[in-house]
Amino acid sequence: MRSFRIFALWTVVFLCLLLAAGPLLWAEGNDNPSESAAAVKKISAKDAASLIEKNKDNPDFVILDVRTPAEYSDGHIENALNVDVKSESFTENAQKLDTERTYLIHCRSGARSAIAGAQMKELGFVDIYDIEGGFIAWEKQGYPVAK
Repeated sequence: MRSFRIFALWTVVFLCLLLAAGPLLWAEGNDNPSESAAAVKKISAKDAASLIEKNKDNPDFVILDVRTPAEYSDGHIENALNVDVKSESFTENAQKLDTERTYLIHCRSGARSAIAGAQMKELGFVDIYDIEGGFIAWEKQGYPVAK
């Protein structure tokens, strides 16, 4: 009986690993599976500030704040567009955005922006940067906050 439980446990572990790795192993139309996995690039607050400065006059660069409207109104990165990832209409609102633009996304700490980035990737967005540590890291580094 004990050996059956061990076998069942290892079977479950193997299936979970297979499900997790499946999209990377069987990516259709992509000769380089790591390329599709790298669609959301994690960057530091310092690198985000540099990216913003570099793209300050680029109309194809969008700062996307995926926090709630209340969080956004308490302070945000200047010129950031607010689209709440927790909103029922997030997917609908994201579909209205141009998938070919470059997006710098963030939330408060990084958890929600990871979710938003994954959803955006599924919707076909091609160039997404995510601030590691989110708005907390941005403020901690002393970068400007708009209200």
